[in-house]
Amino acid sequence: LDTAKVVVRFALGAAEKLKLKITHRKADGEEEFSIWSMGKRVRIAARAASVGGASIRGRPMPCAVLDECAFFRDSNHKVNDQDIYDALKPRVLPGGQILLLSSPWTETGLLFDFYTRNFGHHVDACVAHAPTGLMRSDSPETLRDIELERATDPEKCERERDAKFSTSNKKSFFNPRAVNSSMTDALPSFS
Repeated sequence: LDTAKVVVRFALGAAEKLKLKITHRKADGEEEFSIWSMGKRVRIAARAASVGGASIRGRPMPCAVLDECAFFRDSNHKVNDQDIYDALKPRVLPGGQILLLSSPWTETGLLFDFYTRNFGHHVDACVAHAPTGLMRSDSPETLRDIELERATDPEKCERERDAKFSTSNKKSFFNPRAVNSSMTDALPSFS
């Protein structure tokens, strides 16, 4: 929920800058607020990732943002990115969008699937790859921090700063790429 509140704070800041009519602030606008658009009230609300997407079911939405979706995993793997996406998809109104935002993690999950299927060749989504150095190229301090991190922790720098998916991590027993390449639909014949 804390991560979701960050997105709501950004949206509130944008609404204030655009001088939109803001109403119904809850928890100082950090958890939710509403704006009036085209004569209708639109609620912007933070919801925690939940088992099967229960926290968002039954609500029509013009847009949904899954922030840091590559990390939607609880210790039992009951809360996961795919289930939440599946719960959201039929609830997004025609013309609406679902945005998947995240630092990459491993070569598994919803974010990685969309990335491999769509990056550089649109199939069913628009994918953007945005390393920190590209997004913050106007900040010499940030660029220095990136190079320092690259020298001290190259694996973390690749994931967090270069936005590259990791082929393995401490939570993965096997490298996902090795597992996928070893799988086949053909079954051996035993005589």
